[in-house]
Order: sequence, then structure tokens, then C-alpha cells
Amino acid sequence: MRSDRAQFFPHFLYLSFRLTILVEEDGRLLADQLRQELANCANEREAVKDFLKKNASMREFAKKYKFFPSMLSQLSHRIVSQLTPLQTFDCIKKSVSSVADGGSDIGSALIYIAGGDVATGGALLGIFFVSMLVQLLLVVIQHRKNPRKMEILMEVGLSVSFMRPGVLHRRILTKQPLQGHESFDLISESTAARVSHNN
Repeated sequence: MRSDRAQFFPHFLYLSFRLTILVEEDGRLLADQLRQELANCANEREAVKDFLKKNASMREFAKKYKFFPSMLSQLSHRIVSQLTPLQTFDCIKKSVSSVADGGSDIGSALIYIAGGDVATGGALLGIFFVSMLVQLLLVVIQHRKNPRKMEILMEVGLSVSFMRPGVLHRRILTKQPLQGHESFDLISESTAARVSHNN
């Protein structure tokens, strides 16, 4: 069974009206070079430009067939959007850790209250609800211009359920593009969410 990397490039490329045959190993090498450019560049477009600049045959093919750079961009997006099992586990871990922290905060406050220390328990609950209010405020600021209100409610639900850190981390890892209504980028949103959660 062919590897995914080998499938990224066709085995037969027409260059200057003659047939050039690429063996599977050539496909792997080209895919590895593209992956390397994606790792080194800030965005997919620059990675594709550098890849074509360093591969004369691919550059010649791109000049002859205008669809090729666009196809490379789509393949590049597919590559960077795929999560490894370790990255997926890391996203899940962040969400589970956030849920555990939230439950721990509420549990600690209720234990103090049940033990008669209402002042300490009330203070802990107050800190928790202020933190939650700040996180919800960040969600509203980030998505207030989104015309699809159901998506805003989903974002609010992620915050209330403490699952948002893992979801934001996944969006960053997969380089999910912004939809245009957001007030700030994903990195800033994730940083602000962590700060408000820790406070």
C-alpha cells in the first residue's frame, strides 16, 4: 500500500511534451522536501514558493500547468492540518486538565462551605465566577461579529464546560483559518484564555 506522502504527487508528469516518470521514491523525496519547507516557513504560500524555487522540474511544470501551484497549496494545507496521535492526545489532555481544574475549584469551595468556613468558600467561588465571566467576555469580544449566532453559543458552551483550551490548541496546531469576524488571532485568544483561567 502506498504511503500518503507518495500519493501527494502523480507518477506521470508531462514536461515539455515528453513523459517523465517518477518512481515512488522520487515522490517520497519531493513530499519530504515540501514538508521541510512547511516546517521552515511561516505560512503555506511561502512554503510552496520556496519548494518551487528549489526544484527546477517542479517549477517548469508549474509554469506550464497553472493549476499546479494551487494544487500544492491545497496539499500543503492538508499536511499542516493533520494531527499526529501525540498532538491529538495533547489537545485532549488540555481539555481534561481544564475540566479537572474547574471541578477542583468548585469542589474546594463547597468543602470549605460544608465545613463551616463560608467566608473562604464564598471567596473561592467568587474568584471562580469572576474568572468564568472574563472567559465568557473574551468569547463575546472574539465572536460578536459572527452572523451565525449558533456558533457563538457553541463557543460559550465550550467555555462553560471547560473544554475550550483543548479546542483552541487544536485550532492552532491545524492552523485553522480565521473566518473574518474575529477580533484577534488564535494565538492571542488562546493566551488570553489561559491568563483568565489561571487568574
